[in-house]
Amino acid sequence: MKKNLKKLTAFVASAVMVLSLAACGNKETEDKTAPTAAPAQQSTATATSTPVPTEGPKEIKTIRWGTHWMPGLNPWNQDEVTGEYTMQAEEREARIAAENACLEQLGVKFEYVQYDTLVNILQSVMAGNPVADLCVLWGGSENTILKQNVCRKLDDFAHLFKENESMSWMLDAPMYDHYYLMSDVVRFMPRWPLCYNITMIEAVDSLKDANGNTIYPNTLFDEGKWTWSTFKDYLEKIDAYYKNNDKIDAYYTDTRFATLSAAYSAGAAIYGEDGLGVESQGMKDAWNFVNSLLKSNLITVELYDDGYTPGWCWPAYHLQDGQTVFADCPDWLINGAASGCADRGESIGIVPWPRSDKLSFNDEKYNQVMTVGDSICIPKGVDDATTELAIKALLLYTETYLCERGGVSSYEEYLDAASTAKAAEYGFDIFHDKIGDSILDSFKYLTNKVQGGNDYSDLLGYRVKWDDVIGKSFFGIDGFASYDVSIAQNMNLFLDVVNEMQAILSSDKLNDTEKPKVSHIDPIAVPVGTTEASAIWGDFYSAEDNIDGVMGMDRFSIKWNEGFSADIFKTPGYYHRCFKGQFTDAAGNVDYNTASVYVYNPNNKKAPTVKVNDKAADVALNTDVSTLVWAGENGFILSAVDADGVDVTPNVVPDLSTLDTSTAGTYDVAVTVTDYAGNVTTVTVKVKVVAQ
Repeated sequence: MKKNLKKLTAFVASAVMVLSLAACGNKETEDKTAPTAAPAQQSTATATSTPVPTEGPKEIKTIRWGTHWMPGLNPWNQDEVTGEYTMQAEEREARIAAENACLEQLGVKFEYVQYDTLVNILQSVMAGNPVADLCVLWGGSENTILKQNVCRKLDDFAHLFKENESMSWMLDAPMYDHYYLMSDVVRFMPRWPLCYNITMIEAVDSLKDANGNTIYPNTLFDEGKWTWSTFKDYLEKIDAYYKNNDKIDAYYTDTRFATLSAAYSAGAAIYGEDGLGVESQGMKDAWNFVNSLLKSNLITVELYDDGYTPGWCWPAYHLQDGQTVFADCPDWLINGAASGCADRGESIGIVPWPRSDKLSFNDEKYNQVMTVGDSICIPKGVDDATTELAIKALLLYTETYLCERGGVSSYEEYLDAASTAKAAEYGFDIFHDKIGDSILDSFKYLTNKVQGGNDYSDLLGYRVKWDDVIGKSFFGIDGFASYDVSIAQNMNLFLDVVNEMQAILSSDKLNDTEKPKVSHIDPIAVPVGTTEASAIWGDFYSAEDNIDGVMGMDRFSIKWNEGFSADIFKTPGYYHRCFKGQFTDAAGNVDYNTASVYVYNPNNKKAPTVKVNDKAADVALNTDVSTLVWAGENGFILSAVDADGVDVTPNVVPDLSTLDTSTAGTYDVAVTVTDYAGNVTTVTVKVKVVAQ
């Protein structure tokens, strides 16, 4: 049932409620009181004023914790206007408790530093003075940071995570044979979990046992029978039941997410704990299984006009509208889907993606996919002792913070309680009289499978390439055949990334990956007879680089757009977006701005020809004069050209001293037009201010 519909989709984000729970530990003796006065906000860093501990370590060591977004990390961050703390009270209390635990047990206090992630970490490492000891990386920045080669290898400190088994998920898997990144984000389920409409399943007679009881997906999972072949048989029964209803599909999905989920359920990955896996047998099996569902019309997928890219949020909308039984639903839209179903008296469930028939239920290769993002690194230049202490502090801080938020004494208790709350918040029917407990157990199973994340393909820059190959292979675009053939023909796309990154990370060289910031005047006006060599480009273009600073014009060059050349300088006229003015920094990074050009005759002595618009619209009383349009079809000046016909309306300047929009009436306003050779024409326009 493949549909190729041309439509736009509104991306509606459903807010996930934040847990608002009490404190953990010894509630009678623990002091969570904030200091009497918060430390003053600094431009780049805010330090806590935690009291010196009365017990535990006496020597205090400061760990600098850096982030791009201070309000989300620093409990002492204050609004510059109101002076109030920007963090919610419960969140703030938990973070202060975590700070105190680190101070009492490790002698660590934190200094919070705000920075530009892609710029300041590299700058500071190059300068030999890392901006922070723990650097938060916003999700999606990790690949660039790794390319900059500014991250310390954490191999010698991996044992610290193994020693704290419950928090070992905080260390990301090795990337290119080494540990580089950590995470403090607890993930509760896949980004695109397999959800289903419980009520629709209960209507299907062929999904009932001999006693008339519905055989639910979660029941099959609990019994260890939830496999690919079982899922396919399940979908066939649903499809047969709803085949006369063209508004209801058995399984509406994005084939990319379905295949990625299937790959993990077969022990494969694009890039996972075992590295690059796009050519693995498990990945090929996953594609073959999803393709078999597609060819059997058990999958419905809608595509954009390119013929191979699915709408990634559409499954949620179809689940919400009761148009599909199963859907790989984006996690941020699940709550909306649940609400839509509830409005019709229906409910939704969640079940792990079924496993490959080649694996047993307890096979450690049977996984659920969770995309990684929002990481933490320790930059090069942080010494060994500080690195070890920073990791210990991060582990203790995170565990204390989570326990405090959950009102429990261990991370395991937190995960159990929080996953129950999350399942309810998402709207899954954990109170269903038949399978409520089973749905909750499935949610907790997923939480335990994905809490630290395991899919590094987005983070490392492989996902877009894989999406392109897999999409074209499903729908035969650009001559692509089956996945095994397509991936073999395009492995260079992935191996080039591997080889580049291995070369970078095996060297000691720091890499500037950021483009210069280019500014320019547009349009540019130059006299006829100008050449590329004679033009004073510095009058029009400038650039500043994160490493090189203000860039000289020796780093500037122009690149003509198609259909243009330096010949334009021979003839007066206006040339729209004709070239790119670009700067190249010392590391080879290039950025540009495209410019339009006015070529004028500098020897012209004739004043511009100006045409006044006698039908210009009235101006409403109290209009801001800066918003008035003075030139163009709707302006007071219809046109203004020089002796060669070159448009000079950008040079229209009104004398606003005679215009008072606070009082109704008709005003004579002098408008001056200067051409690029310096010739001037002044006309008077009548501006009528009216009360409306």
